[in-house]
Amino acid sequence: MKDVKTRRQIQSGTLQLAMPALLLSLLAETVHADHSPEPEPVPLEITQNDDDRICARVDARKSWQRFNLWRRDSVELTDHHDWLVVPAEQPGWSVDTAQLAPVGVEGHQGRAAQKLRAEEAGRLHDGYPYGALMVRVDGRHVFGISSPAIHDLSTESEVGFASFVDFQINEAHTALADNSGALVICLNTTR
Repeated sequence: MKDVKTRRQIQSGTLQLAMPALLLSLLAETVHADHSPEPEPVPLEITQNDDDRICARVDARKSWQRFNLWRRDSVELTDHHDWLVVPAEQPGWSVDTAQLAPVGVEGHQGRAAQKLRAEEAGRLHDGYPYGALMVRVDGRHVFGISSPAIHDLSTESEVGFASFVDFQINEAHTALADNSGALVICLNTTR
């Protein structure tokens, strides 16, 4: 009886509204290859806080580091911080302090990348090199930044502006302990 009712709901379209919510709840329960749950994001370390620009330090040893774009001193709720600026000159970070030199936002390349792929330590996103800067907009859209530049975050948001943005080095959450360094990112205000 219950199956017949569900089939009728699907055919009539009344079950349609529940499907996106179900899919989102399944996606929210992200479990990684090592079967460990994803840790909660921690706040970004803010290094500059001006009316039109915020800069922060993304630590290579920490999992997702969050910046909430709506909770800032001196910025009104109507302000949007949609432009992510990744400077070219960086002190750098590494996914293996003992064996690999620090790199910038592009991540480990060449022989270092081959060595890391052979070790299979795990990455957040296989489409980007170990050590690349990973960005997650509003908890859903994950992409990598592989070159210093200015990036429009509003294109990654379903509502045209981001509410919060998370950053992490491209390496599995469970493999961050031997990392070192940091990258600086900035968010510019648009109105």
